[in-house]
Amino acid sequence: MSRDMIDLFQSLFDERRDARGAGAVSPAAYDTAWVAMVPDPTDPTQPAFPRALPALLAMQEPNGAFAAQFPYNLVPSLAAALCLARIPWGGEEAENARHRVVGWLREALPRWDVARFEAIAFELVVPHLLRELDAEGIHLAFPARERLLALSEAKLALLDPESLYRRPSPLVYSLEAFEGRLDYTRCGGLKRHGGYGASPAATAAALMHGHWDPDAVAWLSRVERGGALPVVWPIDHFEMSWATCDFLRGNPGRRRTLPRSVVTELTQALSQACTPEGVATSAGATWPCNADDTGANLAAQLYLGLSPDVDVLFRWFRGTHFTTMEGERNPSLSTNAHVLEALAIADPTPRRQDAGEAAARFLLDSQAADGSFTDKWHASPFYATACAVHALRAWGGAHVQPALARARRWVLSQFRDEGGWGRFAATSEETAYAVAVLGTDRTEPRTAQCLFAARELLEGPVIRADLWVSKQLYTPERVVEATVLSARQDLAELRHVAA
Repeated sequence: MSRDMIDLFQSLFDERRDARGAGAVSPAAYDTAWVAMVPDPTDPTQPAFPRALPALLAMQEPNGAFAAQFPYNLVPSLAAALCLARIPWGGEEAENARHRVVGWLREALPRWDVARFEAIAFELVVPHLLRELDAEGIHLAFPARERLLALSEAKLALLDPESLYRRPSPLVYSLEAFEGRLDYTRCGGLKRHGGYGASPAATAAALMHGHWDPDAVAWLSRVERGGALPVVWPIDHFEMSWATCDFLRGNPGRRRTLPRSVVTELTQALSQACTPEGVATSAGATWPCNADDTGANLAAQLYLGLSPDVDVLFRWFRGTHFTTMEGERNPSLSTNAHVLEALAIADPTPRRQDAGEAAARFLLDSQAADGSFTDKWHASPFYATACAVHALRAWGGAHVQPALARARRWVLSQFRDEGGWGRFAATSEETAYAVAVLGTDRTEPRTAQCLFAARELLEGPVIRADLWVSKQLYTPERVVEATVLSARQDLAELRHVAA
């Protein structure tokens, strides 16, 4: 086991001792914009978080957008436009930034294919931002506007906002989308350690429209880095499960190389995260347990040689697939892959076999004609393809082999001139996923050549890009680090990768 991987696990162990949660997440313009809107309660002409606006302005791209990749940059750009239109303390620099982002939005929104877009809660957030911009005198007309409003109504029909007063719900992550519709003074039960729904934006909305709460102020102050806020925090359960799976799934025998202290800590962390209701992204946030975190956690425990009860997963089984959480519009491929991976490793029972076969069929039916897979939680098809391949390999059977072969051929066809893989450009993260898909198979003649080039890229400086989907693209930094380190380990174990 590499020293870097031990250090990564140790950093996870050190932070998990904080009951408030932990996690390393890239900064996000979306949440920074919401926090920059919060006025000082003693002087509403001044900001409560004065470092947020400079941090937001520093995130603006040369074209005026707030984030790089279209169409994922639309939501943070709308939030930034609203912030810059609302605040009275911005000055000339903020006014110039507002003109630039509004100009970019007028050009970009007509190009948006809403029917093919996925981002967390965008059906709620975008209509709200559009209405609030209307109120500020900024009307953004584009062909998909009415479709968005219809999507919002469909989402609200599935998720009752009134439920927020009674119990945790996925909606707590998007409290900011309910300005004018919620009594935020009744939402105190949704707070955990000062934060609402693991979301700085939701917490900012609660501060602006509920009681002024020193705990929420302290939580935001703790989470910000240089004035910038992440799109989700904390994520410590997520980090631990993904890192463990990444390290062990390529070669479960690696657990014998783990120091005993690391095994002990991993066992405690993973088993304590798993409740009778499943696993949440973090115990430090009011966020419901979900099938994605639960499936990954159970798979990680099984790879460690533990024997968790995987039947908790059946609370999300819908006959043909597993849903991630309450109120989900479209099922997630990666969630079904993580669940299938856990079911594949666990002791078989007739019920588990039937559900696993349903999840496997869901994955097989989701494969594109070119051999790739896509998923709503990640912008890169290399992530989704790796998730599907891991799960289908673990499940086994002659009926999955053609899909695995098509996935390998697709990955080889996507090799880039710069020596790796990536949707927009080669990145270390996506190259690591490609390495995992190719595995030890050598049926395709180009595999060894591509893997040798990938090793060169992965051993160099990390090439990163925000690819994980929330309200905007972000990076769970330790999860990606674990993925890259595990791919390096995979390649080091392939003695026959030729120069």
